[in-house]
Amino acid sequence: MPVVRTATFDDRPRLDALRSRLHPWWPQDTLDDALCQLADPCADARETPKSGHAVILMIENTHGDIVAFAALALGAVEGTPPFFSFHRDRITSHSHALDVHRPLETLGITNALTHHIRLGPIGLFDTADVETTQLLAAGCLGYLLTANHARAPVLCELPGTSDAHGESPFWHGVGGRFFGVSHARAEALWQARQRDFLADMLPLYPLYVPLLPETTQAALGVEHETLTPWRHALEALGFVESEYLDIFHGGPTLIATADHLSARTRRTQATTSPPPGSLWVRPPSATTPFEAGLLDTDQDTAFEPDALIQYFEAPYPTSASSAGDCR
Repeated sequence: MPVVRTATFDDRPRLDALRSRLHPWWPQDTLDDALCQLADPCADARETPKSGHAVILMIENTHGDIVAFAALALGAVEGTPPFFSFHRDRITSHSHALDVHRPLETLGITNALTHHIRLGPIGLFDTADVETTQLLAAGCLGYLLTANHARAPVLCELPGTSDAHGESPFWHGVGGRFFGVSHARAEALWQARQRDFLADMLPLYPLYVPLLPETTQAALGVEHETLTPWRHALEALGFVESEYLDIFHGGPTLIATADHLSARTRRTQATTSPPPGSLWVRPPSATTPFEAGLLDTDQDTAFEPDALIQYFEAPYPTSASSAGDCR
């Protein structure tokens, strides 16, 4: 039975080597922070990370290869740089003389999500493997629930769609017109955390969406096609699409509040036969990492849980062994 667990000091070299396989549009600062914190061989096992820290959850196959991982930034602390997004809004254009009453969509810059927990980047190296995708998403949820971080809103900002040439239609219609540098240069500055240019160059006033190129409008809130299974897994857990967009690529921002998460997955009593599809969670100890898994329909009914294991109702509508769409 596959398990999702927090990464340890020994996992750091393998995770660092997988960086090149991530989608290039994922911001990697959370991953960098988590890898730096793993540099202390004892830091990951002593206690649950607090706000301002980052953690990596990962899944290995039977050969010990990492097949998926996710980085979590556990909220902001004083001095954290602002996290910028575009916010979709509507204004009304109205004229009595012309008898016109028309709503117009706008995009405005905001840093309202700075103090949210951030989920990403995500490394899914077989996007057709629905089981692994669901397990990784459920494991992230289990970690937040047992570590009492789920009281804060959680966001996952997905890289946006690309055209036939691998370019971002949103960047060409919005960012490229304001920043005055290439997309590659802006990404390099972002990854290097030289982000003052964002506050300096982002538009001060809302943009009227109807004035943007049609290809840019069509890209608003559309995730890269390789991340659709991940989006479905998050939505099944209670994440919902928000009015916020990635500032570079226009990808959607999915957000879950404590109410959303608790409504989808509730804590249950530990039994010797938990119902199929239940999420089991073993909190970290002084010597072992956090672990979580989904009980398959084929799970032995004589399953004898550790006394520390906590259970949550099945987070997905169907069993973890289902290979269908998880929406």
